Amino acid sequence: MDRALTIFIYVWVGLFVLANLLGIISQFYMHGFSGGVSYIQEIYSPFNVINYVVSVVVLSPAIGAYYWREKRRAKQE
Repeated sequence: MDRALTIFIYVWVGLFVLANLLGIISQFYMHGFSGGVSYIQEIYSPFNVINYVVSVVVLSPAIGAYYWREKRRAKQE
């Protein structure tokens, strides 16, 4: 079960990173270099709290699986 949880965590986080990278690349493709940079600065700004909230909500299944895996490991010892 630990192996399945580990695979799930890696896949979920990997998909999250891939979606972010595809979003960044698509902005460069659609708006050119200066438009893409402007968009990325706006979205990934440290003052954009909505981006952090959405990121935590999207990553919450992986975070939950991580805590569940660690709880199982602690119980086995």
